[in-house]
Amino acid sequence: MTSISAIYPTDFTTAMHKLLGPEAPDFFEAQAQRAPVSLRLNPAKTTASPEHALPAQFQPVPWCDQGYYLQERPLFTLDPRFHGGAYYVQDASCMLLSAALKQLPEWAQAERVLDLCAAPGGKSTLLKSLLPAQACLVANEVIPARATILAENLTKWGADRVVVSRNQPRDFQNITQGFDIIVVDAPCSGEGLFRRQPEAIQEWSSAQVAVCAQRQEDIICDIWPALVEEGLLIYSTCTWNPQENEDLLAALQQRLNFEVIALDFDSQWGVHGHDGLYRCLPHRLAGEGFSLCILRKKDPREVQRASRSKSAKRQRTKNKIQPPQAIPKEYLEWLPHETASLWCEDDTLYHWPLAHRPFLQELQQHLRLVTGPLVIAQARGKHWIPSTAWLLSACFNRDAFCELPVDLDTALQYLYGEALPVSAQTAASSWQWISYAGLPLGWVKATPTHYNNYWPKPWKIRQRFPAIDPEQNIRLCLPVHAVSGPNRL
Repeated sequence: MTSISAIYPTDFTTAMHKLLGPEAPDFFEAQAQRAPVSLRLNPAKTTASPEHALPAQFQPVPWCDQGYYLQERPLFTLDPRFHGGAYYVQDASCMLLSAALKQLPEWAQAERVLDLCAAPGGKSTLLKSLLPAQACLVANEVIPARATILAENLTKWGADRVVVSRNQPRDFQNITQGFDIIVVDAPCSGEGLFRRQPEAIQEWSSAQVAVCAQRQEDIICDIWPALVEEGLLIYSTCTWNPQENEDLLAALQQRLNFEVIALDFDSQWGVHGHDGLYRCLPHRLAGEGFSLCILRKKDPREVQRASRSKSAKRQRTKNKIQPPQAIPKEYLEWLPHETASLWCEDDTLYHWPLAHRPFLQELQQHLRLVTGPLVIAQARGKHWIPSTAWLLSACFNRDAFCELPVDLDTALQYLYGEALPVSAQTAASSWQWISYAGLPLGWVKATPTHYNNYWPKPWKIRQRFPAIDPEQNIRLCLPVHAVSGPNRL
């Protein structure tokens, strides 16, 4: 007990002993161990099928089909597949959301989903991978710098049917259609991060826990009117503290009308849970701290009030709809299919589901959007520039342009933002897309002497790693596909 007291605040150790009882010593022993390393594959870009077997060091995360543990942590910066959105480095405990969504019939029927506190994008990318075919996702982050990181991660993952916003929770009350599912991964005291972020131990205090609990209550109450009747609010934190979990639910029940949804997790997974609130604890499973519960909204009167008060706004939004411009012939040659979801405006071609066009216009009117609908291409003078977001999305038409497969050294040269050498064999067309191991990375444009690099400048790798062998490092990472094609540099 003396050693524990020397590491953790007394109030924290007391609370954990009260919460866990006889399991507390095992908990603190596990906290002294190294945190596991895990990642989640992007099913739109990778495969774990038998013919593309994963390395032996990839051990499955039991509650997430695309989740894997690694035996050690490579330098992900030197893996082009990381930059191309082939996987997301995420703690395995947070992937429990995947198993929760599969138990919800409402998820399969959802059309509008909001990830309210979304940066840096772990849960948003998971939601995007599991998003029903008819649904779209709004990922929100109020802090500007974090919203930029969120937008980058989602673009690399594949940003079709996704917009990123930067708003306070109360701003979403102006969206008249409402959301079927809202995920609130609320700011918290960070107890579950103690192993990976030791500085969080020094920042923890009982007073901070109380501040976090009040902030979480305010966030949920502010976003509650944006949730449709019978809609689901998924509340999660990276803390175990009852004040931010059980006590918070009790406080919310005094202000809101909801029922807590019971979930059924495999007993072998080691999830700690009762009364609809579930925790991931390091002595029970390989992962960091995570708590989760799901609330179903039961307040039809509030929904009716919101609908009446916003009817005029809905009419004003309808009146602002602008007719789309004709799609240029050049674009149609790039995209021979699904033209109903495309429209051209201000020399930019966009892709967004036709059924959700009115919803998008509401978002554009009432929110600060960091990214809007998927940009396919933009006109610059007499020339058309295809977008990186399109290239990295599931909507990309691989046959519209020539592929330029490259090896690891050339891929890293590209990600550093450098120009690439050109040859007669590879300069068959002006615009070409770089691929590494079969994965699209970004655009280049051929000149007589070199390829101009169109990798977005804010995404460039800015640090050099001369002491690290990229080939040795890369063996720890995911093999997506074999490099193929006659134009390999």
